[in-house]
Amino acid sequence: MLNHCRSATLTLFGLTTLLSIVPLENGRADENEARQQSSFGAAEFMGIVETILERHIAPPTRQQMVLDGVKALYSAHGQPAPMRLSNEISALGSRAAVIKFLEGLPVDFNGEVKRSVLEGLFEKVPGGPILIDAEEARVQESLQANRYVGIGISLTMTNNVPQISTVFHGGPGYPAGVKPKDLILEIDGESTVGQELGSVVQALRGEDGTSVSLLLQQPTESPRSISVIRGVTFIPTIEGVKEVSPGQWSYFPRTGSKIALLRIVQIGPSTVHELKKIESQLRSENVAGIVLDLRVGGGRLHDVILLADQLLDDGVIGQVQTLDSNLIHKAEPGSLFRGLPMAVLISSSSGPDRVFLAAALQDCKRAHIVGQVPTTQEMFVRSHIDLPDGERILLATGVLKRGDGSILRRPLPYLPYQFSNLGVAMPTIDGKQSTVNLDMRSIVVPDLTVPDQVAPDYPGIQGTDFRDLATSSAIDLLEEGNVRKQPTAAAAAE
Repeated sequence: MLNHCRSATLTLFGLTTLLSIVPLENGRADENEARQQSSFGAAEFMGIVETILERHIAPPTRQQMVLDGVKALYSAHGQPAPMRLSNEISALGSRAAVIKFLEGLPVDFNGEVKRSVLEGLFEKVPGGPILIDAEEARVQESLQANRYVGIGISLTMTNNVPQISTVFHGGPGYPAGVKPKDLILEIDGESTVGQELGSVVQALRGEDGTSVSLLLQQPTESPRSISVIRGVTFIPTIEGVKEVSPGQWSYFPRTGSKIALLRIVQIGPSTVHELKKIESQLRSENVAGIVLDLRVGGGRLHDVILLADQLLDDGVIGQVQTLDSNLIHKAEPGSLFRGLPMAVLISSSSGPDRVFLAAALQDCKRAHIVGQVPTTQEMFVRSHIDLPDGERILLATGVLKRGDGSILRRPLPYLPYQFSNLGVAMPTIDGKQSTVNLDMRSIVVPDLTVPDQVAPDYPGIQGTDFRDLATSSAIDLLEEGNVRKQPTAAAAAE
């Protein structure tokens, strides 16, 4: 299904999938969309179908995708689909025949129906493909390298006015005088009141070295005008409990305890480097244990594997199966936080990258897992596939496995975890139902199950007043000493 997220909060550097699909309303966005829509027709539709067939790990049939797309096309024009449509499409034997059939339909692929048609096309494709426009694809490239060009802020919406929630000290907005809680009233003289967040984001973007004028207002002060020179912003991927000064965090949530909490909000190319600096700081502060919060955020598989390698001293990280290979990833000797006990927090909504990392740490006996069984994500490897017009599709191109080869799966809601193996009706990777002997190793079951309950003001937890039950439980676990410490390579070999 084509995602139509309209988030109440958007980040100018992070949630790239959301940013790519929020409708844009300024002039440049309208021109881009018009160009994309005008070039969409039967051939372009089939190009997307063929891309899914060639690259997806377990795609539906071509006939199924074409049928779903054509049904959506008729629906978008307010017409019922013909009774024998399925039989007609099933009889088409080649790509050329399908294109000829599509071009002969009484309803056309004009630009206004593109999104509706793609929603239909994607409906039965496992993993829910997402179409990313050309502009957003360019932005994602900079984000993947942690070299986002902008003013270095994150936004939320307050009473139909964009409000700055975070100003990153490494970005150009901070020295220019941009402050948290600032309302953005105007951008380059144009009012932002009532605009979509996507429009505001688009207006704030620009080339490195260009200027943007802002009319800002603190909630209890008069409006002020400032100018910001856009530039490259380094985006931290790890946070602590409380930011005590720009870029400096306190990592100890419980008074009198030396158990540190590290929130990995995004796993990116800089995460390992950041973690090394944090380790040096925590060692100087006599840290006694580490809680890694993997409950929110995303990450590319390559960066996740690099992070796993740095957290493990040896052993198999996991396996990745694609159409043409099955790669086994192993950790090299040497690790961060050696000798310190570790717990990892996961939740029912933790993404596949987080589950893969948690499974590796659990399998190698490096950490206890605390939290909930992840239930809302399929454990696919998703890749960005370039299309000829500059757009991209985010597509499931592989599956994630534990070190022993067990495919990581989403559990059924009623699964009784106390049994080791079950013969159940399990959704297979192609979306069909199949009775399988489900190996419980395919599910990352926490060592300590704790409900997903987080305080509204988290992560600003102070003293011993914990409403974040998972963090509190993990700290208790580490302080009690019944934990897994980093094994040596020799011990792991035994």
